[in-house]
Amino acid sequence: YEPRNLERGSRVVAILPEAPTTVLQLPRGNLEGIYPRALVLPFSMHLIEQEKYGQAMEIMRRQKIDLNLFCDMDPVHFLEGDGVAKFVTAVGTIDYLNLFISCLFDGDITKW
Repeated sequence: YEPRNLERGSRVVAILPEAPTTVLQLPRGNLEGIYPRALVLPFSMHLIEQEKYGQAMEIMRRQKIDLNLFCDMDPVHFLEGDGVAKFVTAVGTIDYLNLFISCLFDGDITKW
């Protein structure tokens, strides 16, 4: 991902508790919502822990977070438990499942 520059004088207006969104007010007065990676990653991890795989997939796909995180958070539960079945049911879209499978690799991204 590439960092994004803001105008000088921008102010943080709000950080929403139910979504990883920060609302900024720019010097000209307009409001803008951004998704800082520092908020998106813990929010996605929290959704995965709660097994809200569909919502986590939408956010992670949109924000370009490595989808291998689904497996690496708790590999025993995800692979040997009922995690894969719940994931397939929650995601449902074939394109998203293909994207998930193509992102898998033999490595642990939680160690980086």
